[in-house]
Amino acid sequence: MIFLRESSPHMRECVSTARIMFMVLVGLAPAVAVHILSFGFGLMWNLLICTVWASLLEAGVYLLRRRNPLEGLKDFSLQVTVWLYCLAIPPYLSWWMTLLGMTFAVLIVKHAFGGLGQNTFNPAMAGFLFLLISVPSAMGGWVIPNTRNMEIYNPDYSLQMILMDHNDTKKQMIIDANDRLLRESSQIDGATYATPLNNFRELYNFQGIVRYVTPPSLEVSINTHGTTVLALAYIAGGVFLILAGYISFVQPLAFLLSMYLTGLVISMFGIKYGFNTIADWEHLFIGSTMCGAFFIITDPVSSPTTVRGKIISSAIIGSVTVIIRTFGSYPDAIAFAALLGNSFNPLINKLAKPRRFGARRARA
Repeated sequence: MIFLRESSPHMRECVSTARIMFMVLVGLAPAVAVHILSFGFGLMWNLLICTVWASLLEAGVYLLRRRNPLEGLKDFSLQVTVWLYCLAIPPYLSWWMTLLGMTFAVLIVKHAFGGLGQNTFNPAMAGFLFLLISVPSAMGGWVIPNTRNMEIYNPDYSLQMILMDHNDTKKQMIIDANDRLLRESSQIDGATYATPLNNFRELYNFQGIVRYVTPPSLEVSINTHGTTVLALAYIAGGVFLILAGYISFVQPLAFLLSMYLTGLVISMFGIKYGFNTIADWEHLFIGSTMCGAFFIITDPVSSPTTVRGKIISSAIIGSVTVIIRTFGSYPDAIAFAALLGNSFNPLINKLAKPRRFGARRARA
């Protein structure tokens, strides 16, 4: 008789990597739709260009490793990386810069560490940071979220902007369009920028707590609450993944609670010692906070394996995000904090190991 012995874990449900990653794409769909409504059709072209390029890179690596090139394309993990990366970068970044960051994410961050399941860092965030450090001027070329951007940045004009190299002419075209939308808007506020943290540092010089997120009102739209609507889209996708059982509520809750408490403490010190900061709750609805809470720190590969470890890692990332936002050189910090948390994960996994079944805890 032949007895088959297999090591744990033993899967009791038919849950594959392809199914999990596909559901993550479904969860990201509302954010993609709101992004296009807010900023125009640049994201559509970036998704297409990066998907083709990343698929060629993935297939090439698998051929070099003498494996089936379709093996790395059928589990949708590459598509998740592409979507998160394209949502993070400016929609009209020059094409060669976009492909450069995608190349770094796929070849260096993912496959240099051994491929799917072996990468220490989140590839999408690493590719984003590679561009943020390499071409910081171009990475600031965001447009104001407004529904009129679908008319201004139509598919043809969006493609022309992406194919145009980053120069003074391109920057002036984006600035002119932003100024025109601000003049037409009934509420001229720096908070309508896609990167309100960066805009805050450029425009405001007075001390104390500054509210640059538009206060909630009965009329919530992309034109008046652009970043808030995008955050709500990420929340909708994240809640869907939690209810479907593909991610745990533990990490987003620990992350957001840590951000709020850290922001509360810093804002109290800001009032006392007179340095620029913002209200605690505003950290939750600016930048890429909600994307980080539900789609970045919940990455099963680059996050700790135990529940206690996930809580510790998420709390560290949330606190570091607020600290970098307040005192660091870069306006938003989700990607920096996430990669810093990824580097701590091996130590967290070691310190937060669960007790073996049947083993007793040693007395002090």
